[in-house]
Amino acid sequence: MAPVRLHCVRFLALWGLCFLGLTLMFLPPTVRAEARLENLGLITADQGAQFSAQLAIELPTAVDDALHRGVPLFFNAEVNLYQERWYWTDNLVARSQRYWRLSYQALTRRYRLQSSQQPIDNSGLGVGLAQTHDSLTEALSALQRISAWSLSIGPLDEGSRHRLEFRFRLEPNALLRPWLSGANEGEWGLSVQRSQPLRVGGRP
Repeated sequence: MAPVRLHCVRFLALWGLCFLGLTLMFLPPTVRAEARLENLGLITADQGAQFSAQLAIELPTAVDDALHRGVPLFFNAEVNLYQERWYWTDNLVARSQRYWRLSYQALTRRYRLQSSQQPIDNSGLGVGLAQTHDSLTEALSALQRISAWSLSIGPLDEGSRHRLEFRFRLEPNALLRPWLSGANEGEWGLSVQRSQPLRVGGRP
């Protein structure tokens, strides 16, 4: 009986995604959403650096609706640190990425936020860190605060010029892509990026 029940659960989940996809196709067009980057910081040391950022995120209507219908949301952030060189192309000193999966648990009415240094699949299995929150506001607040993000770098020359590039975005769930039209696909384009110069030994 167990395999039959598992098959039924998978069938119902797929049917639910199909229904949600059809719903998204007929949603009225809306303005493309953008996240905001309110703070960006990097403190360098002898062998490493500590990166931090503060975001402001408001989920668009279609994304919020998908989340509460059981579709997990996937976010990723990337940090690149370049050393500027006038005589050649800029040198990539450090690169790091983080991934998040935000899901709504209908039975408990709680939100689960998972984070990893590796990409997270739809199942969310194999993730090192997971937290549950009582409200979407709490979950987004935890997602928006990026702190103590360590970057592995070698010794940097004091006073040398570097450039910090940061990008954060919402990845449309791969299972929904076949049903996303041009209108509602814009709502899934939640992203923010910034590039700014800095000098070694201080804050940007």
